[in-house]
Amino acid sequence: PLPDKAAREERVKVHARDMPLSKEITAQGIALRAEGVSGADIESLCREAAMAALRQDMNADKVLQKHFDIAFEQVEPSVTTAQAKSYEASKLKGKTGDGPTVAYT
Repeated sequence: PLPDKAAREERVKVHARDMPLSKEITAQGIALRAEGVSGADIESLCREAAMAALRQDMNADKVLQKHFDIAFEQVEPSVTTAQAKSYEASKLKGKTGDGPTVAYT
């Protein structure tokens, strides 16, 4: 399953903990914007934002919002909307008892 907002926020904190972020960037803000992406995608977003900062200035001392903007443009979600909906539907089906019946002998 895709992470919820709280889990996304935690993933941002983990993957950006050693990054010098500008004051305008918060884990909560990135997590809100990253709805529908996997934990691995969040890792890629953080890495790509850091790389964007270094591509702009090899001596960059902070990762800015514009670097995350670039990352969001370049990192494609690894889970499609259709895949996420399919997973959620199968999860719900299992909870309602509409799924396959398993007989043990």
